Amino acid sequence: MKKDNIETWEPDEFSPLFIEDIKGILQKLYNQFRAVKKRNEYLEEENARLKSDAYKEEELAKMKKTYESMKADYYRGFPITEEEDKKITEWEDKIIGGIDMKINAARFHYEFYPTGLGTVGYVINDFSGEKFKFRDID
Repeated sequence: MKKDNIETWEPDEFSPLFIEDIKGILQKLYNQFRAVKKRNEYLEEENARLKSDAYKEEELAKMKKTYESMKADYYRGFPITEEEDKKITEWEDKIIGGIDMKINAARFHYEFYPTGLGTVGYVINDFSGEKFKFRDID
């Protein structure tokens, strides 16, 4: 029906199929709105967590642990891990049999062989020439 060159509609002009199409479109829009809203809520919570003092303290604790580990590696004087250091110490103790290490200070030396795949490390007993491989390429 037309009135003053403006189209108007009346309920009987719409077919049930057309109404179902509109319902489907509205449902898709609503689903998209819910997904975006849920994502925004998650991001807001994550933002709050990142700003929280607990998170900062946790990160500082991780950084401190890493620093302490690096400092311990530095004090050993060689680029070896704590686990490798324990293996080396056990091997050296077997050889010297509890004799004071100060007396045997020049008895051992280290050799490192860097390769494209990693670094191989040895401890060598200068008296006997015996080698102990404490690091290998995996």
